[in-house]
Amino acid sequence: MGFGPSPKELSSDPSVAEALSVYYAERDARMEQENAMRAIMAGGIVEGGGELMRSLPGAAPWGFFDPLNLTPECQRDVLLWREAELAHGRVSMLAAVGFLVQESGFHPIMQEPNALAINQLGEIPIEYKVWLLAAVYGVEMSRANFGWVRPNYTNDGTTKATIRVLKEKYQPGSLGFDPLGLKPSDEKQLRKMQEKELNNGRLAMIGIAGFVGQELVTSKSLF
Repeated sequence: MGFGPSPKELSSDPSVAEALSVYYAERDARMEQENAMRAIMAGGIVEGGGELMRSLPGAAPWGFFDPLNLTPECQRDVLLWREAELAHGRVSMLAAVGFLVQESGFHPIMQEPNALAINQLGEIPIEYKVWLLAAVYGVEMSRANFGWVRPNYTNDGTTKATIRVLKEKYQPGSLGFDPLGLKPSDEKQLRKMQEKELNNGRLAMIGIAGFVGQELVTSKSLF
C-alpha cells in the first residue's frame, strides 16, 4: 500500500481578490439603498399642515381664510406655499409701483415710452434686455442658494428628498436682506410687520392682475 501524493483537483471557489470585490460591490449597493431610504424618509410627508398654516403670520385681521380647503396636509408644502406667496407678493408690490411710475412718463431706459406699461418691456433695446435678464437671473440664483436645498439626482431617493425642499433652518422670506435695518428685534413688532407685508402683497397681486387685465381689454393706460 503506497503513500504517494493524492490527486489534486482545481477548486471552483473564488480567489480572495474576487471575494473582496463581490463584498465591496454588495456593501456599496446596500449603503446606497439605505441612503435612498433615509432620503425618502427625510423628504416624506410631515402631517399638521393646517395647524402650521394657522400659526404663521398672515391670518390677521380677519382670521384664517381658506374656504376651498387648499391648505396642504404636509408642513413642508405649507412652507413652500408661504415662500411662493411672499416672493410673488413682493414682486407684485414692485410691479404696481412700476406701472404708476412708467405711465407717468418717466422711464430710465426709453426716451419716449409707450403709454401702456404692459407693452414697454417689448420696446426696451436688446442690450438692456440682456442686462435685465442677467440681473433677474442673479437675484433668483442668490435666493435659491440661500433658502433651497441643492437638487441631488443621484437616485430616486435623493431626487425626491432634494427637489422643491427648503433648507431646514430657513424661514420663508427671510433672505437676510435688510440694508436699512428695518427688521424689528421685538417678536411682536416683527409679527405685525410680517402681517402687513403679507396683506399688502396679497392686495398687490390682485391689483397688478387688474392693471394688466384692464389694459389688455381697453388698450388704454390706467390714468
